Amino acid sequence: MARLAAVLRGLGVQPEDRVATLSADSDTYHELMLAARWAGAAVVPVNTRWAVSGGTHVFPSRFDAAAMARAVERRRVTDVVLVPTMLQMLVDSPEAARADMSSLRRVL
Repeated sequence: MARLAAVLRGLGVQPEDRVATLSADSDTYHELMLAARWAGAAVVPVNTRWAVSGGTHVFPSRFDAAAMARAVERRRVTDVVLVPTMLQMLVDSPEAARADMSSLRRVL
């Protein structure tokens, strides 16, 4: 992520910029998303293949494990992208232990 973030900065990406990506439903999208955040920017996905039922991306300004657990349960979230610290906070959260998170299929 650090090398890709450095490439983005070398291309002129500044903090608070938006980086558009033509997303092809691949792991590369997640790599770019994390690298852009590392560079201080945000990713704006453009996916011409995405169906209406394709999903929703949420980029909170602050991670809250309890709120995440409630959202997974309430919205039946199937995929999440978490850095190791976030994953540990979620595992340690009493609310996450009580929440129905059986909808989760992939944790990236």
